[in-house]
Amino acid sequence: MKVSVFENKEEGSKDLALLLVNKIQEVLLKKSNCVISLATGSSPIILYKELIKILKFKRVSFKNIIIFNLDEFIGVDPNSINSYNYYINNHLLNHINISNENINLLSGNKKNIIEYCNSIETKIKKYGGIDIQILGIGRNGHIGFNEPGSKKNSLTRKVKISRDSISVLSKDFKNANNIPDEAITLGINTILSAKNVYLMAWGLNKAEIIKEALEGSIGVACPASFLQLHNDVEFYLDKNASSKLS
Repeated sequence: MKVSVFENKEEGSKDLALLLVNKIQEVLLKKSNCVISLATGSSPIILYKELIKILKFKRVSFKNIIIFNLDEFIGVDPNSINSYNYYINNHLLNHINISNENINLLSGNKKNIIEYCNSIETKIKKYGGIDIQILGIGRNGHIGFNEPGSKKNSLTRKVKISRDSISVLSKDFKNANNIPDEAITLGINTILSAKNVYLMAWGLNKAEIIKEALEGSIGVACPASFLQLHNDVEFYLDKNASSKLS
């Protein structure tokens, strides 16, 4: 595992954006597409802004980029400002040259959720697997909506959102009654199958869980700890998030 520490999230996001563009081009030299799974939340917002700048400046094409997103709420309209479909479109996809046929955003409104989740796994495998996985981390150690208790062999599935996560989400939903308690998420095994994983964490409120994820025991109590088993993962941290690492 590699850990990169920056003065602040702006510096870290810029560095990661440059790395990702180079990694995308490296992947495309070896095969016909590059499959990227995108995280949501507050951590990647600056990263996506920087990616848009670089892509426009360098005129990098997203013609052969395949996009998946990491998670989505169940029962939330995809056009709602609170949906992760809206988030990914608003913060990145609406601003780059990518074909609609290459965008695979999760839907939380399918009748047969199990069948749908299985189809996502099949589609990822059809494309040759995830090349680049972008992650944030929850204060309880969740990655995607793989909450504490999620197993290493878990795949894309419907999950219950923890009380801790619902508490964090409350700042984004104006009406507390509208906060969803279920989601679809790529599984721990799905994430670990990605060839390259990049996790961002900014701020003092992430310091404790970053220490647990990087230096603690591997297990279901902290789903992000399973990343210790991956052979190509890099943590992008600011000084505050890294402050409790030994």
